[in-house]
Amino acid sequence: MFSYFKSPGKISQVYTIAFYNLENLFDTKNAPNTLDDDFTPKGIKNWNKYRYNNKIRKLGNVIAQLGTQRSFYSPAIVGVVEVENLDVLNDLVASNN
Repeated sequence: MFSYFKSPGKISQVYTIAFYNLENLFDTKNAPNTLDDDFTPKGIKNWNKYRYNNKIRKLGNVIAQLGTQRSFYSPAIVGVVEVENLDVLNDLVASNN
């Protein structure tokens, strides 16, 4: 039998681990091996740099706020889905949020 006893007086740190669906986070470049034609300036979504940067900024703000009501810090680990490629993920990380 195992038991866990918290040491009296020891302060615990709460960390947030998050998972977030970025909902079709594509850059504006047409990649031949990716189904991204809708997310180009000539695609049906009229995807452009302004719209891309705006989405990056908004997502960065939301992700930075995840868990802050409990831990007062942004998430230590974030898992994401629906992101086109590593360059797009790097843009999100670099969004300074």
